[in-house]
Amino acid sequence: MKIRTSISLIAVIISAGSVIAGDASDPINAPVIQSVEEAGVLPNEKEQMLKGFVLKQAERNPFADRAKGEKGIPADDSQSEDSRIRMALESFSVSGIAKGNNGYKAQLGSMILSEGKLVPRLIPGQSDDLRVTKITPELVEITWVADEEAAKPRKITLEIELEPKVGVLLPTASRDGSGVVEKLVYAKTEEVEQE
Repeated sequence: MKIRTSISLIAVIISAGSVIAGDASDPINAPVIQSVEEAGVLPNEKEQMLKGFVLKQAERNPFADRAKGEKGIPADDSQSEDSRIRMALESFSVSGIAKGNNGYKAQLGSMILSEGKLVPRLIPGQSDDLRVTKITPELVEITWVADEEAAKPRKITLEIELEPKVGVLLPTASRDGSGVVEKLVYAKTEEVEQE
């Protein structure tokens, strides 16, 4: 049994070597490969090999551009509610902060936020409730109510930057050449301090 296995193994090795050398019909007189450069695929062989990898009409190409509505394409509204809420919160800027009897209050867009209070709904159909967990002169921290008891609740931290900025309205040429466009440019704080 072992002899048959070893004979068939030797036969497979000899035939594989002759296929690599390029002459499968005569394994005894097949040329021997002397270096790695001699082994490879010739251009005419490559063309034949590539034809084996061409997809047929019925086969699915995972790299093809598909029209919307076909299977495998997410809908336009593929963002999770979590990411849409984060984008909505990050689009607002804190425009004011005040200290009262019950701690700090911050104005985020048109909303007045107080520590411990719920944040008004930010997106249509929002199912998650958000609570303001911390307001300091430097930041506002908002936590998802469902995660408050978790070891690592989902939070978003909004930094408060209320320092005034000095800007200059500079005229610039429009890209299409139709006229002059004004652009607001802010001075960096390091430049202002040096003067």
